[in-house]
Amino acid sequence: CFSSRAGDDDDGDDDAKGKDVDVVIVGGGPTGVVLRSMLSSFNVQKSVVVERHARASTHPKAHFMNRRTMEIFRDQNAFDSMRARVREKMSKEKNWRHFRYVTGILDENEELGSVDHFSEERMEVGEKSASMEGVVHFPQHKLMPLLWENVQKKATTTMDDDNGDDDVFVRGDEVVRIDRVNSHNQASTSNGSNNRCRVTLKSGKVFEAKYVVACDGASSFVATKLNGHRKPNENKSFPTQTLGNIHFVSRSLAKRIEEKGNEAMLYFVFNKDIVGVVVAHDLCKGEFALQLPYHAPIQNFKEMFTKKNCEMYVRNAISGGYENGAVVDDIEVLDVKSWTMDATVADVVVDEKRAPRIVLAGDAMHAFPPAGGFGMNTGIQDAHNLAWKLAIAVQNDQDHDVTSALLNSYAYERKKIALENKQLSTDNYERVLEIPRALGLEPRALNALVLASNALPVPQVLKSFAFEKILSAGRMQTVLLESDRKNPLGKYRREAVKKLCGTSGETLKLKFLNEELGFSYAEGAKATNPNVLAVGKRIPHCAILNDEGDGIISTIDLGGSNSKSECRFFALVSSRVTIDKVVVEEAQKMLPKGASLKLARILSSSKDKAEKKKGNVDIYVDQSSNNAWTSILNEYTSKKKTKQVEVILCRPDAHVAFIGAFGHLPSAVHEAARGNLVL
Repeated sequence: CFSSRAGDDDDGDDDAKGKDVDVVIVGGGPTGVVLRSMLSSFNVQKSVVVERHARASTHPKAHFMNRRTMEIFRDQNAFDSMRARVREKMSKEKNWRHFRYVTGILDENEELGSVDHFSEERMEVGEKSASMEGVVHFPQHKLMPLLWENVQKKATTTMDDDNGDDDVFVRGDEVVRIDRVNSHNQASTSNGSNNRCRVTLKSGKVFEAKYVVACDGASSFVATKLNGHRKPNENKSFPTQTLGNIHFVSRSLAKRIEEKGNEAMLYFVFNKDIVGVVVAHDLCKGEFALQLPYHAPIQNFKEMFTKKNCEMYVRNAISGGYENGAVVDDIEVLDVKSWTMDATVADVVVDEKRAPRIVLAGDAMHAFPPAGGFGMNTGIQDAHNLAWKLAIAVQNDQDHDVTSALLNSYAYERKKIALENKQLSTDNYERVLEIPRALGLEPRALNALVLASNALPVPQVLKSFAFEKILSAGRMQTVLLESDRKNPLGKYRREAVKKLCGTSGETLKLKFLNEELGFSYAEGAKATNPNVLAVGKRIPHCAILNDEGDGIISTIDLGGSNSKSECRFFALVSSRVTIDKVVVEEAQKMLPKGASLKLARILSSSKDKAEKKKGNVDIYVDQSSNNAWTSILNEYTSKKKTKQVEVILCRPDAHVAFIGAFGHLPSAVHEAARGNLVL
């Protein structure tokens, strides 16, 4: 496929045989580890995670998981009790339900505005009935140990290792070369079904894999070889692309916040000394991060973010920039890192349409602004879409038609969602900019200021000095916000911010019902209410119960894997339809190796349960108080002008692949098992 050495032949030889594995996952972040867990649940045990960092990072990054991600964690075959552990460890909702716009976190001035994302006024139509899960504020550096613990437990006895080495997880190493080779002891085939990827690590360790999945960033070796170095985002919505993230702790600050009653997930701080965002990662432990924009090359990261300066920035964010402001004496700066905000989606997601072997996922495929928290969530959902397809591809590796169709469907579906989430994140970031604009701080003016300062015909130190002075003068606009200054402009700006923080959704949002739960893989389809049934969307949630002691579950829980670790497709059959065994047998013949088909009926009440389980048809009863399942079906039939829904075929990821006549189930299964939607 490609190599890190110029002039190398693409086809490798058999002299440097590596360890045979099914999948090499490059990147041990959320996407890679979730993928490894799900592959284990689908009986793909010979997979290796390669992580270039020797130790897990303790620096906070992403911190928000949306409802679809939490639904994915409901899969106990893949994640055991991890979902419950996250909810047990997460901070109380009252600590993060608000975004607050302030001159200082403990400033005595009245806050500029606040948004309660869980208020009744902020609830969208159908939100309460859309899922059994809610959103979660839980930082990535605390999520990762749980994910690693889960996947290590599952992998304890799954890989043969003649040398006794632990090749399930390779830490502190990185990929330096990948070659497309022919598998050993097999003749080359015209369709590439015997091809493998020889993955060479910096340490010299070699793996020969059926598939390689890169989810370790846009600048990783694999991602750049597929797409080249991505061009920086050209969208002018990003006047502050590079930020310093100051990780600090202060239990006194957390205690003062609780006493004041102004808990929040995010504090947007605007004062004469600082404009930045403080993320309250864990108020119980006093853990925070201050995000400050800086503007290279005018500002130098190392010079700007010394420990002494970082402590000063934190104090200014707390006090409002006043010498006699609130004092917190236990600030401890743990570390500071630079990160660049971007909005990109890779052009190439699988290496080629015929016999694809290399796949991108997570931040190797896409990067978004943090507004809305779609980065980590989209990556985890990439893994959810890919896992069952990759599992079937691994177990049917000689069937080129099946493997190519599955991986190409992954590329199309997840690139579609990535592009939609990129636009949504960009639009959401635009909402972020409305607040500083209302305060007289035009973010886009920074671009012009950087360019103008950089063009000055003077030494760099003088360019930086001029830039800092102009930037400081601009921040003086915030002095007008002091509540003891009775000036008309300050009052007008305060009122403008409060208006933006109203229920109109004109500033930064936290929850996106349709985009979280109602996105669609169907071509041209936009995200809509998740309670509406449609091909390409996740099956609408309905609380259901059977007689097998599983307790109340959701319709989305019917997918995943079965007791034999097979990828479980499921068909919801109308109670009015007589199940034809011949049709069922034909449908099962359409399944590739490693896949199964579950048939189920959902009844409106327990009174209808005279029809107990017959054969392989499971019976569930709608547990909602308003006959939710019947309402979902009635809405669909009314819209489509049809008498009834005979069968709904869903994939292991709980997305609907087909809605129609029961007699068409075999052909629908054939297409769905190849990743296709039947519209």
